[in-house]
Amino acid sequence: MRKFLVSFLIVVLVVLSFSEVVVRLGGWPSSPTEEKALQEAVDKFNEMHKGEIKDFYPSLLNAFKYKGRIYGIAKDFSTLALFYNKKMFDEVGLKYPDATWTWDDLLEAAKKLTRDLDGDGKIDVWGLALYPNAFNRVIPFIFQAGGKIVNEDLSTALGEPEAIEGIKFYFDLHNKYKVAVSPQDIGAGWLGDAFGKEKVAMVMSGPWMLGFLRDSFPNVDYGVAELPKYKERATMIYTVCYAIPKTCKHKDEAFIALKYLVSEGMKIFTERLGVLPSRKSLAEKELNDPIKGAFYRGVAYGIPWKVPTPSGISSKLIDEINTRFLKIWNGEMSVEDAVKEIVQHYDEWVK
Repeated sequence: MRKFLVSFLIVVLVVLSFSEVVVRLGGWPSSPTEEKALQEAVDKFNEMHKGEIKDFYPSLLNAFKYKGRIYGIAKDFSTLALFYNKKMFDEVGLKYPDATWTWDDLLEAAKKLTRDLDGDGKIDVWGLALYPNAFNRVIPFIFQAGGKIVNEDLSTALGEPEAIEGIKFYFDLHNKYKVAVSPQDIGAGWLGDAFGKEKVAMVMSGPWMLGFLRDSFPNVDYGVAELPKYKERATMIYTVCYAIPKTCKHKDEAFIALKYLVSEGMKIFTERLGVLPSRKSLAEKELNDPIKGAFYRGVAYGIPWKVPTPSGISSKLIDEINTRFLKIWNGEMSVEDAVKEIVQHYDEWVK
């Protein structure tokens, strides 16, 4: 496996280097010139390959859309889904999660699954593990509550009641209901580690956990369901795209490379690395897979992980939000006060 990956990545790097196709991490064109060049590349790809762009999931195309135009073609994607430990559910007599689950179902199950097994007054198994300072993990709850993160004019929408409700529920799982813990608080490095060590019954994570559990914790019996819904259904989509930059000097070769990377190359890459293909034709066979199916179904209603800003820059904003989220988790700040600060300083942080 390792030998294959090294060989395949070398081929990809050579192709990318020669053809000048770049892997773009999202964001918007930085100038009108770049905007025109990137758009022309997508238009030409679509023209040359007979409308193949229709084979890509709309939400993945929208992840790289600006002013109604598409500037890159999604390389692959991942979504968040709910991992659950079947043995722990069986022990407390709970039915396994399914697509009908709501916030209430998640909470009630987490309460029953949070247990002191040896009677010493300390929790041994938690219902959930959550990250205390990860904006991208809170965003699905904001959208599930009917909220959003920005308005059409790119001003913040985090101060709206729906957004606050979503943020509050996420942190209430830890602060109010005492059913969620961070991986670090139970001696785990990350969510997959906490779940694999069977210190928690549920985590919300992506398909990257599948290979980790297979290799590191092969005896854990688990299932995967879609994230619970509330007013709306939502999950997070993580993706990057292939794009042809304005400085490209070998456009014909670039289009040949791009064609390969989003067809045969995509099939090879996604099958071996555990990410999901962005083409519907490659994904169809796994839509009903009991493990991978939940991730594929999530792309229909998922939210691409990006924070649109007027400047195209969001790193400082995300850092500042995560700093306040950690304070909420630690009981040092209320959700309302944290959101008030975020709204107050938002314009300053996106410059």
